[in-house]
Amino acid sequence: MTNIQDSLTIGMISSEVGNVFIAHSAPKPIKIRLCKVVEHKIMSKEFRVPFTLIFESPKNVFLVEGNYYLTSESGKMYVMHVTPIVSPGKKQFYQAMYN
Repeated sequence: MTNIQDSLTIGMISSEVGNVFIAHSAPKPIKIRLCKVVEHKIMSKEFRVPFTLIFESPKNVFLVEGNYYLTSESGKMYVMHVTPIVSPGKKQFYQAMYN
């Protein structure tokens, strides 16, 4: 299992774009898809390049903000803090930010 709060980089997660993740939540697991990785400006060379992961689910599925074990269809498991974001349209979007 990878604790991405500490060690995840863009290079490690980019291959997961497009994959479905199972968020191990209560009362039942929820499927979310990683849509994109957004790279941000480097503030210091001492830290990783900051980035945001954007996930989506159908609008009728809602994952509350919190820390989740996420299992990718690639078989990798991560621990992420996922936050829902305002989502007009037919999809619900979420973000996980790393700096």
